[in-house]
Amino acid sequence: MKLELHFNESIYRRQMELLYEMGYGRKKRYYKNSNYFGLVLVLIGALIVVGKNNIGYLFVMLGSINLFTYYQFHFKNKKITQKYEAEQLETIATFKENPIAIFEFNDDGLKYGNHTGNVTINWNDFLQYMIKDENIFLITKKFQPFVVGKSEVGEENYNEILNFIDSRIENKTSR
Repeated sequence: MKLELHFNESIYRRQMELLYEMGYGRKKRYYKNSNYFGLVLVLIGALIVVGKNNIGYLFVMLGSINLFTYYQFHFKNKKITQKYEAEQLETIATFKENPIAIFEFNDDGLKYGNHTGNVTINWNDFLQYMIKDENIFLITKKFQPFVVGKSEVGEENYNEILNFIDSRIENKTSR
């Protein structure tokens, strides 16, 4: 099955948002909750210290360590997000000039082509595929994502692609 897709910026942005959420969402939620926990530990420790008990210093120290790791993650994540946004803008600019991408699903693998050239990826080179919000994310072993959305290809082609991929790639994750 061969599909010629025309670039749509809003679909692309939504797919990249979903990809980012799948990659970093769980970690962001963990550190956010960790931040709240650290803040509670510091406050409890401060109240215990005010009550003239030295064990409060332990709570303050543990809470401070927790807060430090949260802010360390926060600033690293901010840099990653800025880099990610810059790469998205670069990709959008490139695809506005050359809006055609070709996906060809055959027995050997996925053949992908755009203005930069063609690449063929064997099915055993895919780590897994994920389905989120009617988008199929094909992830290679080198963590290179390929995304096909129902809104891009239509319901019939989407279902055909899904059935075809399901028979070729074993690891499926629905999120």
